[in-house]
Formats: sequence, structure tokens, C-alpha cells
Amino acid sequence: MTSARATVLGTGSESHEARLLGAPDERAREAEVWGEASLERAGELDLIASLGIRTLRMPLLWRRVAPDGLFCPDWRWADERLDRMRALGIKPVLTLVQPGAVPPLDASFAEGLAEFAAAAAERYPWVTLWTPVHAPLSLALQQAGERSRLKALCALLEGTVLAMHAVRDVNAAARLVQTEEFRATHATPALRWQAELDDELRWLSLDVLTGRFERNAALQAALVRESIEREALRFFLERPCVPDVLAIDYALERERLLDERVDRYPLSARSGDVADVEAVRAAGDGLAGHLGALRLTWHRYELPLALTGACTHAAREEQLRWLDEAFRAAAQAQAESIDVRALSIGPLFGERGAFDVRGELPRQTALAYELRARIEGAAPSRHPALESPGWWQRESRLTFPAVGTLSREDSRLLPVRVTGRRRSSRPLLITGAPGSLATALGEACQERCLSWVATTRAELDPGDVESIARALERYEPWAVVNAAGFTRLDAAEGLPALCHRENAVAPALLAMHCARSRLPYVTFSTDLVFDGRGGRAYVEGDRTNPLSVYGRAKSAGERHVLREHPKALVVRAGALFGGPGERDFAARVLSALERGQPFEAASDHVVSPSYVPDLAHAVLDLLFDRARGVWHLTNRGHLTCEELARELASRAGHDAKQVLGVSSARLHLALRPRSSVLASRNGDLLPSLSSALARFAQARGAKVPLRRAA
Repeated sequence: MTSARATVLGTGSESHEARLLGAPDERAREAEVWGEASLERAGELDLIASLGIRTLRMPLLWRRVAPDGLFCPDWRWADERLDRMRALGIKPVLTLVQPGAVPPLDASFAEGLAEFAAAAAERYPWVTLWTPVHAPLSLALQQAGERSRLKALCALLEGTVLAMHAVRDVNAAARLVQTEEFRATHATPALRWQAELDDELRWLSLDVLTGRFERNAALQAALVRESIEREALRFFLERPCVPDVLAIDYALERERLLDERVDRYPLSARSGDVADVEAVRAAGDGLAGHLGALRLTWHRYELPLALTGACTHAAREEQLRWLDEAFRAAAQAQAESIDVRALSIGPLFGERGAFDVRGELPRQTALAYELRARIEGAAPSRHPALESPGWWQRESRLTFPAVGTLSREDSRLLPVRVTGRRRSSRPLLITGAPGSLATALGEACQERCLSWVATTRAELDPGDVESIARALERYEPWAVVNAAGFTRLDAAEGLPALCHRENAVAPALLAMHCARSRLPYVTFSTDLVFDGRGGRAYVEGDRTNPLSVYGRAKSAGERHVLREHPKALVVRAGALFGGPGERDFAARVLSALERGQPFEAASDHVVSPSYVPDLAHAVLDLLFDRARGVWHLTNRGHLTCEELARELASRAGHDAKQVLGVSSARLHLALRPRSSVLASRNGDLLPSLSSALARFAQARGAKVPLRRAA
């Protein structure tokens, strides 16, 4: 059998410095935390320093500083940031070439990189840690054709060697921190030969730098296949450049599984007569993981290691689980006398970074709090998310038929499978069951493997002090989300006392008890706290002036809650749609149309809707992030109620003409503002309205009955 993948490069402070750069037998007691950031915004370095990070991987890109050569380089960007890093006591690890900023890999590349490296070293002689080329093998793999990939890899590595020699001519203390992506290939017995070849491939760049390339089977096979003389590699024997630290980047998607039984997989997973999929999606056991990557790299080179890739672009709780696994792996490796010097975390800024930058100011996330605690040497976190397994450890990860345990020649170096730890005995307590919002929050917890319990009014009445005390004692939650309340806006005009009790008094009572117990607390408000006369979208700090009984109760509730619990989170949502049950706007629209009845909707009331599943997930994220105060959470976009109803109708396959636009005064008893559109200075956390509507239409008719949490 022939495989399309059978090619070697197939597709597919002083004391601080001494500790970092000491001899391999000078073991650090704990792995240091490094950061990674592109440093595009002012003030980012001060935020990084606030976490306690004292080593930072940052780009000093040849292509950015000197795109036209060293006749007219622009060092201003780098000068500003490196001066600030030095003032803050942050040690840089400078990267000169990285993906997205690679000069042409022609005959002048290596000498050009060396000239730039020398200029950089002369300008910043205090910098000791350098990465001339980030992940050279990965960069080479982007070339077309095996011969081109080999030539590209040699150029990148020759550039690395010459650059480090040039830097050391200026600063003899300079050290090479060589980064590379860790890859692993698993296979069925019939394809074991291909997996062995691929596993040799993953070491190619490091074998060349460390002078081991004569023993790299994949390279030798490629030299023969491409008729390349081994003499071409003599440069690396004559000018050795063994890395001082190997920084190994681990990511789940780079562990692959090869299977000749292509009928078990979709067409998109097939490459000729072989299926190539993420091993985590089909393997019951045998993945390398963080610990396996460290063991395998150490076993081959016995050089100081740094583990990168300790941050993942996933939900908040998964980020914490992934980070915890990386720290555990580093600690276990050190217990096995593996010289692990650092864990590198990044990128630190972004939607899923330690600082969320979607608002007017960067905002700390759960990752920032966890990192700071780890760096300060706090006891291992007892965050509730860590009591449950990551998605990569749960059976639900298997999207293909499981192949069972993966066998490998180096299996003795792979970690024993980590089984999912039991759910936390301290759940998230959600009030308001079986209401739509409470149900959606429960569904989000279930999806994210978080322990939760949703209470009915009989189990927890937020307006009754004794009921609150009993429930908190019984469930011992780690946080409380109040999704209960009086929701009948028009009926509230005739029941003002009841509406005030449910929407103002009750949330404040629950807030008071949570504050006394030091529990995080979330409650919900509405866009109807505004009068619609602002002439623009309302943001969190705008003055409220509600027109209705319902709006006044909610506005009072906001004030009372934040007075009783200053660290509480008050979420203002827009017009809710798409939640479980049959009571929200979308359900009423579609129910009428399915009965063949027209639906009347206000043509003079402009709203910014909130898709309930998106709202539920965003609330959980903010809860993990310790957000406080008032937040606006709506899907980006605004339209009239009539336009929203028409969108819902057409996306569900109904005739949008059956939606009739009428005045708000004709439909409602309570006054509505002409526009209650919300915007946010804190950040737009929900996806676009268009995306929400599309997902709403896709989800219709595919709901699975929710299991009530115990």
C-alpha cells in the first residue's frame, strides 16, 4: 500500500539569570512562568509585570525593523518596549523570525539574518536570551514539495546558527532558546512504518542543530530520495549551535492518528488511502500530552526544557484545566529529574488571554488570577472548574469510532491516562427553575462539565430570608446566579408591589446573603431601565430613567444589589430569544405561525436582542473572571421587534409576511422606549446577531431533554 504521506516533510535578576541559564544539573525547584505577547498596545508590559512574570517572549522581527535592510532600520517600536521591560525587570526572549514575518528564504537569508542579529545585539547588549527563528520545522513545512522544504529548513537553521554566532560576538553570555512544535503520529499496526517516519520528522530541526542528523532516519531517507549529498549538512558539523533551552510547544491538534480503514471517517479526513485525524478525537488512550512531550524530548536530548503551549483558546474553565495539566506535567517531570526550566503562557492578550482587550480597557480574566497565584507560590488552586476533567479527557471528545489504546515503541515514556476527576461537591447555584434563563444556564454548565443545581421557588425563594439561608446551607455553592424574577412586563402595571418584591427586594436579599458568605453573585436586569431619549445606544454608565413599573423595579434592584454586594455582577440583557421553553419572544412568534396565525410585532420599538444560549455562556465566563458591576450583554446588532420577528420567521421556514408590524401602543399596556439599544464599554462578549439567528434556526428541533443536576 502506498501513502500520500510517505515523505520526510509531508503535509500533514542575576540570581534569576543564574537559575535560568545554569548548567543542566543545577535544577530549579519550580518551573518559572514565562509570558508571550506581541505588545501592540500601550500599557501591556505593566499589566504583564502585575502578574509577576519576569521573562517574556516577544517579537523583534527582522522584517518589521529593517524591511529594506540595515541602511534605514526603524527601532522605535522595539526601543520603547525593551526600555520599559528593562525598567520593570522583565527579561526578554527576542524572536527575530516567526510565522507571518518570514523574509524570502533565498541564498541571502542566513547572512542577512546574521547581520540583523548583530545589529540588534549591539543595540540591546543587555539581552541574553534569543530565538533567531521560531519553530523552523513548522516554517519549512509551509513550502511546497519535499526538496523545497529541506532547502527551506537548511536555510532557516543556517540563519539560526549564524545569527547566534553574530550575537555571541557582541555578547558572549547570549543563550539560544530554540522553539519547536511537538508533533506525534499514532497509527494502526498497518501504518506503524509511517508513524515511525513521522516521529523522526518531528525531531529534524533539533537533530540538525544538536549534530544528531546522521541518526535521523527520516532525514537520511529524504536525502537518498531527493539525491541530496550529505555534504550539504557539513556546515552544521563545523559550526555547532546546541540550544541552551529547548522550548517545546505542545498542542492537542498536532497529535495525529493514521488509519487505513478510511470508511470509518468522513471524506474530509482522508488523504488518499489513509485517514488522518486528531488522535484525541479517536484514541481511547496513548496520547503524549504535556508530560509525554517533556519526557520524549528529554530522553532524546537531555537539554534544559521549557514547555510552551500552556494556554489554549477554549472556554474559561478549559483554559484553567489545560494550565493546571501543564503545571502538573512540569512538576512530575521535575520529580523525574527532567530539567524543566519554564512554562511559557501566551498569548497573554486577547479574547482568551489573561487580559481580555475587547473593552475600552484590558480586563483581567480567570487566567490572570490563576497565573498570579501560581507565580506567587500559592497553594494549588481549588477552583471549581478543576474538579472536572478537560474536554480532552472526556468520552464526549470521541467524534470518530474509538481505536482503543494506541501502541508505540516509546510508550514507556507516555503518561498513564488521566481519568476525569469527580465533579465538585460545591455546585453553581442557579435560581429560577424551570424558567428559560435558568434552564439555559444549566445547559451551559452541563456542556462545560461544571457542577450546578437549579432551584425552583419551592426550594429557594429569593424574597424569603429563611428560604435563602436553608438553600445556601444545603447546597454550599461556590457562586449564585439569580435567574428568577417577575417577567410579565405588561401585567406588572397592575401588580406593582409584586413586581417590586420579585425584581428589587428579592435580588437584594439574595445579594446580602451572598455577600455575608463571600459568594460571587450574578443577577439580571433589562434594557427597559432606559427611556429611549438618549439618541444613541446606551452604555453601562448612562443614567437610567425607566418608563414602566417593570423597568422601575429592575432599576431599583440594580441599585439595591450593588449596595448590598459591591462585588456583584448585574447583567443587563436585551430582548431575549432562543431560550428553552415556550415563553420568550421567538417561541411566541413561531408558535403563532405554526398554528397558521399571523403575529403582530411592534414596528416602533428598536432593540438589541440577546440570544439566550450566548448570554448563558457569557455569564459563566464573567463569573470565572470575577467581573463586577453592571454589564451589557447583547448580540451585536439592532432592529425593531417587527424586523426581529420577520428574521425569526424566515429562518425557521415560515412566510415572513405573516408578521404584521403595528404600533407599540396598540400591543402593550406598559410604555416602551422607542429605542432601548444597548452597547458596552466593557466589551462586546456575545457574537453578532446574524450569527445568533443562524444558530437559532439550526438548533430548532434538535433539543435534547436536559438532565436535572443533583
